[in-house]
Amino acid sequence: MSDCIFCRIGRKEVKSDIVLESERLIAIKDINPQAPTHILIIPKAHYGTLMDCDDKELLAEMIETAKALARKLGLDKRGFRTVINTNEEGGQTVFHPHMHFMAGERSSAGWDKTRRRKKVWLRYYRARFATAAACS
Repeated sequence: MSDCIFCRIGRKEVKSDIVLESERLIAIKDINPQAPTHILIIPKAHYGTLMDCDDKELLAEMIETAKALARKLGLDKRGFRTVINTNEEGGQTVFHPHMHFMAGERSSAGWDKTRRRKKVWLRYYRARFATAAACS
């Protein structure tokens, strides 16, 4: 897809801080990091979501790239986390599958904000339904 930002990064039409690259993947530093180490592992081929990608070799290469990054950055023994957000409710904002590779703080501020926001909405709806039930 020509206007997809991740496709453009894969074709090097958009400047990015490349950490690792293969024929099929590119790993770049996230421009809005949610942890001290936050790298995006991005397939160069376009798919809308993880559910659209049936290429098992590509998906396996994403995992192997995460392991290679961990070794390269000295995080293989210390720890790291990987996340693939899928579809809007799953937190996906760029509709081109990508894996977040993060390390450092156990729970980063950006991810905590999302959790807090969900808790606020949950409290709001519980209170609203409790009021509605009491009135009926």
